[in-house]
Amino acid sequence: MAYRPPHRREAQTPRAERPATGPSQTRQPASFASSSDRPQWNEKTSPGTRGWRQPGATGQARQTNAPARSMRAAPGIRADGLRMRKSTPQPDEMEMLASVSRSGGDEAGDRLKDHGVQARFRVYIQERIARYDAASVADKAGKAGKADKADALATVVRLLRKLREGVVASGRTDEFAVQVFEDSVKYALLAHDAPQLNAALHGLIPLYRAAGRDPTYAPLLLVYHLVHSPRSEYQRALEAMTAPPRPLRVASEDADELSLAGLSLDPSTRPTAHSRAITCPSATPISPSALRFATEAARALAEETFNPLAYYALTAGDGLEPALLAWAAPSVRERAAARVRRAYVSAPVPWAGRMLNLTAAGVESWAAVQGAEGFKIVNGVVKLR
Repeated sequence: MAYRPPHRREAQTPRAERPATGPSQTRQPASFASSSDRPQWNEKTSPGTRGWRQPGATGQARQTNAPARSMRAAPGIRADGLRMRKSTPQPDEMEMLASVSRSGGDEAGDRLKDHGVQARFRVYIQERIARYDAASVADKAGKAGKADKADALATVVRLLRKLREGVVASGRTDEFAVQVFEDSVKYALLAHDAPQLNAALHGLIPLYRAAGRDPTYAPLLLVYHLVHSPRSEYQRALEAMTAPPRPLRVASEDADELSLAGLSLDPSTRPTAHSRAITCPSATPISPSALRFATEAARALAEETFNPLAYYALTAGDGLEPALLAWAAPSVRERAAARVRRAYVSAPVPWAGRMLNLTAAGVESWAAVQGAEGFKIVNGVVKLR
């Protein structure tokens, strides 16, 4: 009887009884007496249909356990398929130092009061300043964006503020403290950070007096008041820097009692029968020549002597004082435009550019923005009304 595959057998055909096998018996593959008893592959059966098997693949070969193929895990993936945790770098010790103002007064938070920690922290800041300088060079060469430069500068300002707090909390008035405050002034100005610049300048002036240093950055405080403060603040700061020491008015020789001012002095400096005028202890006044830039800027910005051309000439120089004075350029331009408009109906574009400190293209852009105020350009002439 020819072999018939199971799917071609009739449902009524009973299945042959298989001999029972004991626990110790092993089932062997069936052997065929002749080639006619071997299973014949149906050529009409196509792959994908039920009962199709690849020719040449015997049951013995299918039962052979082939060695498992070695699978190489992808980078960052463990052998069990889980992603390996990325190694987190240890935070920098200097970066993790807490500000004194936010430390809560505990020992760990007040580390910046220690002079040794302050010295190491300043070295750390110098490294960040070097990064900012490198970003500035790359920005000029077009190899880096302005965002990298701004981020590096903001980091320097933040770290200097932290060190400045530690210096003040430790009560230092030496050369180290002066240099820290001067660096704070410089980089806060470059970052256009007015609050930090104000805080650093007002803390630097007393340090100059305590350390007996030449007040190099003292004129910047006057320029800051010209740009950000009322005129009275500038005048008050100028008087404090230039006024000579004033004598104390005490009682005369024939008075029975000394004045309260005399009693408040140290016994070694109290008025005696030979000296009734005591010089009030004060800092050495700053020479007017050191404040020439600030006084010229004040004259150019004063309402009664307003001169935009003189102001633009002062801002054209190099240094911190011209850079700080340039912060007032938008307000000066508005004041200049208002005065020109009151005096003239129209003006040539080159002349208007000199009054506004703008190029010809800049005047056109400015007139387009100020169009609602009546400014427009017609045939190379700025119509002011």
